[in-house]
Amino acid sequence: MPSYLIANITIEDADAFAAYQAKVKPMIAMSGGRTIISSTDVRRLEGDVRDRVVIVEFQDDDGADRFYRSQDYLPLIDMRNACSKADVFIVPGLRP
Repeated sequence: MPSYLIANITIEDADAFAAYQAKVKPMIAMSGGRTIISSTDVRRLEGDVRDRVVIVEFQDDDGADRFYRSQDYLPLIDMRNACSKADVFIVPGLRP
């Protein structure tokens, strides 16, 4: 069953965030992830929405967790946190 890493992000330094994106995109692909949404075109209907919403699909919950906790990604968390504020969570998909 697929699992989704979802990030709700406020970007505070666009140049530094672009550098983070350049590093994380190939890492997601190498981890078996597939970015299905990465957009600043977010229309708030209810609740709090930041500047950008990102949804990355992984084969399963373990794959999403392995990516997030990998030794390769851990330094990028600090990089992202230095240039943005984010709510990040993993959500399992529905069974077919």
